Amino acid sequence: MATMRMVCGMVRLWTVLVTGATLAAASLQAAEPYVVRIVDPPLSNQAIRPEAPLPKTCRTGDRLELMAARGEYEPASFVIDAAKPLQQVHVTASDLRGPGGVIAASAIDLRVVAPVFRYTSDFPIVMNWVLVHDPNLIEVRDEPQPRSQQPDAPPVSLAYTKTNYFTREPIDAEVLQSADIARQQQFWLTIHVPTDARPGLYRGQLTITARNQPNRSLDVQLTVPDFDLADPEFEYSVYHPAWLVGDLPVDNPQGYAVLTADEYRVDLQNMMAHGCRNPVIYPQPKAKADGTLDFTQLEIVLNAREQAGMPKDRLFLLGAGQVNASQKLSEEQYALNVRQVKELVDYLRQRGYGDVHLMGADEATGAALMVQRDAWQSIHEGGARIFVAHYAGYTEGIGDLLNVPIMLHPMHVLTDRHSLMPAAKFLAMPPEVGEGLEVDLLLKPEVQDKIQRVHQAGHRVYTYMDPCAGHVWVEHHRRMRGLGLWKARLDGTMTWAYTHITQPRYRDAGPFDVSIGFVLRGKTASFDTLSWEAYREGYDDARYLATLKNVLLQAKDQEPKAGLVKSAQKWLDQVGMEINLNDWRSEMARRTEELLAK
Repeated sequence: MATMRMVCGMVRLWTVLVTGATLAAASLQAAEPYVVRIVDPPLSNQAIRPEAPLPKTCRTGDRLELMAARGEYEPASFVIDAAKPLQQVHVTASDLRGPGGVIAASAIDLRVVAPVFRYTSDFPIVMNWVLVHDPNLIEVRDEPQPRSQQPDAPPVSLAYTKTNYFTREPIDAEVLQSADIARQQQFWLTIHVPTDARPGLYRGQLTITARNQPNRSLDVQLTVPDFDLADPEFEYSVYHPAWLVGDLPVDNPQGYAVLTADEYRVDLQNMMAHGCRNPVIYPQPKAKADGTLDFTQLEIVLNAREQAGMPKDRLFLLGAGQVNASQKLSEEQYALNVRQVKELVDYLRQRGYGDVHLMGADEATGAALMVQRDAWQSIHEGGARIFVAHYAGYTEGIGDLLNVPIMLHPMHVLTDRHSLMPAAKFLAMPPEVGEGLEVDLLLKPEVQDKIQRVHQAGHRVYTYMDPCAGHVWVEHHRRMRGLGLWKARLDGTMTWAYTHITQPRYRDAGPFDVSIGFVLRGKTASFDTLSWEAYREGYDDARYLATLKNVLLQAKDQEPKAGLVKSAQKWLDQVGMEINLNDWRSEMARRTEELLAK
């Protein structure tokens, strides 16, 4: 996988300002030992950095208001901003109670957002990014990395003045742990609404304790609407460059993750909890001496997918046996491709799977793309299909055989141009500059023409680097994977990557890198990041959209609802790429309930 340079939310999170909220932060802190600031919205393009003033999204408040449907995960966040050091700070959640019953405190997960030293543009910076239960698990030390100590190091290498460390073996605690706060700490709350929750308003509290200060509380209000979310219209995938023990050495030179069956299953469970329902499969069936396929490793993968509840309508596999998907073939190679692909497809059909896709030569263009026609034709003849990431040229000359082009998002080219900008300047860019990088890019005629050509051929098209998993403007992840897919008439998303190939599976205390992945690998499970939370929010936006569209379809022939249907459809047709995502989801929920109630 070629690596490119690196360069949100919830339906509604209102902040109820405390008395005196218009005072300057310094005055507030002079009067109180610490101030609680609600992060509204919790996922935005405005990074929270320990070494910089809090952004405008952090507002003094004492109540969180959320809306989430049954089965949905919904985040909120707040910052404890201390005027003087706080000792052994802890946060606990109460049950949420309402006319509909009780949502137990166990449905509320509390973590901190740990700051790490990481890429923004090509220059690193410390910013809040990784979600952990133990605030003391990760620390950033003022320790230059080797690349910054090399003679004649380029400017980007000279910027590597800090190093991330796991303070102990990287296994997170199961629940939030207490820790001292010297200046600031961001907390992250995720409510997982039970699938049997009754609709209504639920109320509860977060209690903040500190050894050297009186207890304080934050009110929590959760509204559960009276409908269930539909499945989205789009495919949610991701490259998952992980192999199983026995495929590769654990310390392989390529840097691939090599996992046990249990570790692989944990990855897939985490993906399902974030809306990623069909990741790319890297472990492959191997060719035996007689040329038939050994499905031992693939069976482990499929068992894990089925245990996680992943759908079976289509699969994306890196390869199988000796199947060649990227070169011109001899007659013998062509026949071998057909035979092994047919064996693979038959095996998967017997397990109940639908369309089987094998990957072509990654990111090939021009002659390197066209030379694959022979191999792709043999794969089609064997009963499988082709998917592969592309920059250009996939609709001309080979589009008849490319069933799922993974189209480079045009936004990535623009973000790449910012790669040499110092990180502090990059993050200080006005939000509208960041948002402007993607607004309407997918709707440009030349992009829409490519998408239309794919659909005219009867194929599907997904986006790639939409954005790359580690991209720091996290609202982009949400906007492009919900609203963006819909407005551009795309069929899904498949970006790089769940974890990056140069990021090892960490086993011990010591230094680590934060790379391009959606998660940071630990010893037994991975740590989520803000971009991974935003991926889920885009998925949930798409579910609210699918729910409203389903209700509109059901109500279109019901005369008493004609006015509501017309109004809702007109509003939906006029939604633009620039809409506030929280407002969009809130209005979809309101109109859905209105249509169902009449």
